[in-house]
This record gives sequence, structure tokens and C-alpha cells, in this order.
Amino acid sequence: MSDERHSKLVNKLEALKKGYEDCLNGLTPEQALRGSEWSVRDLLAHSTGGLYQTMTRRILTEDTPDFGNNSFDIKKWWERTLQRSIDDVTQAYETAKNLTEEQMNRTGIRNGETITPMDTLENWAEHLEEHFLQLRDEVIPREQNKNS
Repeated sequence: MSDERHSKLVNKLEALKKGYEDCLNGLTPEQALRGSEWSVRDLLAHSTGGLYQTMTRRILTEDTPDFGNNSFDIKKWWERTLQRSIDDVTQAYETAKNLTEEQMNRTGIRNGETITPMDTLENWAEHLEEHFLQLRDEVIPREQNKNS
């Protein structure tokens, strides 16, 4: 496996990690939740399952489950969401940075093609970069300009 390829991937993921942190730092929970456009996918992901499914299942299977208070704490929600997002980018970076030569040579099969951890990590980096650029260049400026 090419040291240059590995180094390029690690540097890209490190830059993306910093980019996500810088881009999201300073956003308020209100700005994070405010959105002018929902895709069909967003609406379906938001409206199906989740909270109500879990509460129903617990009521049916547990004796008087306690769901705590029903208030939504936007600040706690945003902190958890932000941390999970940064953790995901950090995981990609740390995985790439710590790959051993033996791990880099492992293979899998996808759609009949041989793939390596470098292949999947490069695809992950591309995916992270695509959404980072959307956040930085489109979504955050659009939502911040609504306050202006």
C-alpha cells in the first residue's frame, strides 16, 4: 500500500475534522434546527419510528416505564448532535492514521470488486467532504443570513 496514498488520506481527514469543528463552532442550537427546506428523505427519516415507536414498545413490554419529563432541551440536543458529528469525523481520521501495513492489505468484496480499508476510508472521506462543503458553503450561510 502506498505511503503517499495513506498520508494523503490522513491529511485530508485531519483537514476535514478541523473544518467541521471550525464550521460548526459558534452555531446556536436555534440556527442548527432552523431549516428552510426538507427533502422527502429528511421528512421520512424524521417522521418514522424513533421516539413514539420506542415509547409504545416500552409501554407494551414494561411495567409503567418512566419517560422523564417531556421537555425538549435544545441546548443538550445540539451538544450531543455536535459531539456525535465531530466524533464520526474523528473516528475516520483516527482509523486512517492508525492503520498498520497488515490492515491496509486486508480486502473485502463489494459488488464483485476487491476493496481495501484504504478504499472505504477514501470513500468515507469523500462523503464527509461533500457534506462539509454543503454545510460550509450553502446551508450555514443561508441560515445565518436569515438573522440579518
